[in-house]
Amino acid sequence: MRETVHRAISNIVKTDTSISAIVEFKETDPIFAGHFPGRAIIPAVYQIAVCRNLAEQIISGNFSCLQRSRFSAVCVPQVRYDVQIIVTQPEGAGKTATCSIKSNGALQSKIVLIYE
Repeated sequence: MRETVHRAISNIVKTDTSISAIVEFKETDPIFAGHFPGRAIIPAVYQIAVCRNLAEQIISGNFSCLQRSRFSAVCVPQVRYDVQIIVTQPEGAGKTATCSIKSNGALQSKIVLIYE
């Protein structure tokens, strides 16, 4: 999984509290062998893995949990997605990484990760 996610990410731009990148999975990636033949879609676990991979490039701390996720549209291979993560630290809490995955400005997925 790690190698497939790493290959899909490009054009990374980082600040102290945000990171953005382009993500594009190739139709030939092995993740599509069973998901789904004839109508490939990017599995939710890979979308979450992309967000976690990017978030951990700017967050020091241990991953705690997936707080919530919302998949508004199907993500497919051969499409370039804009991924943006904003990191906040609510008072008295760990860090929160809010990840938005968009295609042509339309929100496809929103994923929130919590770090200790």
